[in-house]
Amino acid sequence: MVVHELLRSCGAAEALSVVERAVLARFPRTGRAPGLTLKTDGGAQFVAHRFQDGCRTIWISLLATRKRRPEDNGMMEAWNGHFKQDCLWVREATSFLETRQIVDGGVVDYNTQRPHSSLDYLTPSEYAERKKEEQRI
Repeated sequence: MVVHELLRSCGAAEALSVVERAVLARFPRTGRAPGLTLKTDGGAQFVAHRFQDGCRTIWISLLATRKRRPEDNGMMEAWNGHFKQDCLWVREATSFLETRQIVDGGVVDYNTQRPHSSLDYLTPSEYAERKKEEQRI
């Protein structure tokens, strides 16, 4: 996961901010992501003109899933389910701050400790480093 954020509420501006930070993390020289498609659900923040215009500005195409069709974004739905089961439901947070700390730790664990079969049993961090090395060669 490139960037994440846990918010009490999320409007178009907040959602766009997260996308912009992810694009800057992956494309620091241009701040644009040509050819990238972002798949979202039909949440109000994602259909808002502010969000859609902002994504176009950084060259991101948007693809919305159909209503009540989680299979349209099965990979993300599976990730959410595993994250909840492995990270959130095994701890009992007593505050928003504690929940944020649990989520932050879970994301670090996901990126640096948990090998993924889809990445040849590397962690996302190891896989990203391998790709960088391949590009240098």
